[in-house]
Amino acid sequence: MNEYKIKRVFSIHEVFKPLPWYVRDVIPILRSDGEPIAYCEVDGHSRLMRELPCEIFNHELKRLNVLNGEEFASFMSEYGLVGCFEKNRELFSSSLLKLDISDRSQVLRFEADMDFLALLPKNPSDYFISRQEIETRYSELQEGIACVAKDHKVLSVVSAAEAATTVWSLLSSAKTVKAIMQSDDPETIAKLADISVDGLYDEIQEDDEYLNWLMRGISPQIGIVIDMPDGTCGKPSFDDLILEYKRGCFEQAVALQIWEFSLHGEGYSVCSECGEVFVRKRSTNRNGSPRNTSLFCCDKCKNRYTQRKYRKSPAYQLKQEKKKASKPSSSNVDKTH
Repeated sequence: MNEYKIKRVFSIHEVFKPLPWYVRDVIPILRSDGEPIAYCEVDGHSRLMRELPCEIFNHELKRLNVLNGEEFASFMSEYGLVGCFEKNRELFSSSLLKLDISDRSQVLRFEADMDFLALLPKNPSDYFISRQEIETRYSELQEGIACVAKDHKVLSVVSAAEAATTVWSLLSSAKTVKAIMQSDDPETIAKLADISVDGLYDEIQEDDEYLNWLMRGISPQIGIVIDMPDGTCGKPSFDDLILEYKRGCFEQAVALQIWEFSLHGEGYSVCSECGEVFVRKRSTNRNGSPRNTSLFCCDKCKNRYTQRKYRKSPAYQLKQEKKKASKPSSSNVDKTH
């Protein structure tokens, strides 16, 4: 008789889990003035990611400066490449280096084939980019990738525009979700989400469509685990199958966080320190339940609030006065010499 037991498991109980994705080192390509052009994902230090820190869109993602190439590259090296969801960039670097950038039609065809956005115009309302600007940008991109390729195998490339717009889209979607959680009045929602009332419905629909697009590859999974006599339990059988035919990404994981956030939206709180809307408190001691009664969105805000309150207390003021009184005055210092 076999000593182990087979137990049925599912990939969903209360909420979906993101598909696992690989995180690798990311190297920025910068202009001489430090402006980011693109980011190269390179072979090395590869690890499998299965989840993100609690409500990352309220913390790390919100504080991220997408215009700082080094900072953004460091962020992606920790959480995964951003802005390349469902885009095949395996042959990107070799194809780009062979590209005749003086031929605009060839460049446009390359962008269509690779689903690549070189860079956004400096003025978002200016959709026309001159031929000279295209050549300049692609020349810098070619030089940058060639430089990275000397020491690393380039696996994928995402432009600074693709990465930045992805972050902005995720934050916009989160902001809209928070606004709807707080009110059902159109004017109030528009004010909270910083959207005009006239364009409110279209903006909500656009944000929701983006989240749904990111999550459309997620589906419930059914499988088994092997339960051993010593109490150890194997990984679900569907894990290996998922890695064979499906791969997640950073933005998909964030989209699922926003979905879960909205799902438990009736239990939201507003941080007493930073004013951020949150459902689960970010804590180093515990993850927190989907619904909690904390006054703060994270430990940092709690500590900041506590320190500021303490500095206003009589005990702190008295301590400061004693410390000041114990210091020798400049006149007494002079008399000793």
